[in-house]
Amino acid sequence: MIVRIVVCADYAEIFSPFEAKNIIKAIPTRSWSKPGKCWQVDIDYINMAADSLRHCGYTVFVTDLDGKKYGSTGTHGKGSTPAADWVAAAFAAAPKDRCDKMRRGLLVAFHPDVGGDPEVAKRINAEADRRLGIGGRRA
Repeated sequence: MIVRIVVCADYAEIFSPFEAKNIIKAIPTRSWSKPGKCWQVDIDYINMAADSLRHCGYTVFVTDLDGKKYGSTGTHGKGSTPAADWVAAAFAAAPKDRCDKMRRGLLVAFHPDVGGDPEVAKRINAEADRRLGIGGRRA
C-alpha cells in the first residue's frame, strides 16, 4: 500500500489508506482535512510519520507541492527502512503533555497483542517514560 506525503510551507499533507489511520493518529499535532481528504501534520513530524508508516509495511513517497522529490531522495529518512532511532526522535520532538497520547496511539499499531513487534513496543514505552522522567522500563 502506498502513502504520499506532500510537504507544504509549514505543514505536510498525508494521503493514506484508511488502514493507516491509527499510525497517523499517534502523531501529536495532526488534523483531518475534509476538503483535501487527507491528514495535515506539523512539518516537524514528517520523519516520524514516514518511518512509522514504512515500519508497518507501507511504501511512502515524500514530495513537494509540485510532485517533485522532497529533499535529496524523495523518501525522507532512511529510504524504505525506518531509522533505528525514530522512536527516540519522535518522543524527543513531542511536547511532554502529548507523550501519553502519542504512546497510546503508537501502541495501537505496534503492540504485540495486535501483531506488532514486541521490541518496538518496548522502545515506545521506554522512550515515553524517558521523556516524561519516569524510571523503570528499558528498551
